[in-house]
Amino acid sequence: MLEIPPPSPKAQRLLGVIVSAIRNGDIRAGEPSTFLTYASALERLKLPPGGHAGQRLANAGLRDLALWTTKHGLLPKIDGIIVDKRRRIPGKGFMEMHDIERWDEDAEIWWKEQTSRAIRFPWPSDLSEPIPILAHPFPRGQETVKEEEEAPDYHKIITIEPRRRGGRPCIRGLRVTVGDILGRLAAGRSEQTIIEEFPELTRQDIRASLAYAADRERPAKPEPAKVDVPSFASKWAGKFQLPEPDPEDARLTYLLERYEGNRS
Repeated sequence: MLEIPPPSPKAQRLLGVIVSAIRNGDIRAGEPSTFLTYASALERLKLPPGGHAGQRLANAGLRDLALWTTKHGLLPKIDGIIVDKRRRIPGKGFMEMHDIERWDEDAEIWWKEQTSRAIRFPWPSDLSEPIPILAHPFPRGQETVKEEEEAPDYHKIITIEPRRRGGRPCIRGLRVTVGDILGRLAAGRSEQTIIEEFPELTRQDIRASLAYAADRERPAKPEPAKVDVPSFASKWAGKFQLPEPDPEDARLTYLLERYEGNRS
């Protein structure tokens, strides 16, 4: 079980407002019409109206909350439950914070998955305490990957999302990229140090990154040369004297028949 540090006090207040609305049934998964708007979130925070609601809410904890969910990739993006009143989707700040270059079908699917996870997530009653979360299928230091085992199949771990992170290869859709891991390994950091820096990672993730990089560096196998037998036979036709078929030599007869067949 992994414990994630709680967010800043301002983000805690806003997180508490969102979680309370979820528990009261005011917010429902897959129904953006029930999500909180910037103005309604300010109202629930008991802040006076006026000014640009989005900017005021960002200063009142939304920015901190987004940074917190971004830093800890295992957390669902609960900040996506705050939406624009008219369009009922998150604003530009959400897109920038989570590396969404443009709002399209892929971005909307990812957002809905994240908000549904956030609504189902077992948020603790005291949000000022560390957030418990299952980060690894095995206790720390007891992963089943052994030193002598082959590298894992990186196709099941490395993901590339064109609309996020600039299309760079990431670990299971998290913000951690293959480049982040390789850069730290190149700097001499150990697997354990990298996992401590990114608690959402496992040793398999690190080895999958190495396998991905090795596969990319492996030269492509050359295509086998194709021999066009009919054109070869046509090119040399009439330029040498063919032997006569020999009833005593079945191999010679077979070769002559093949040659004549390729000429036709």
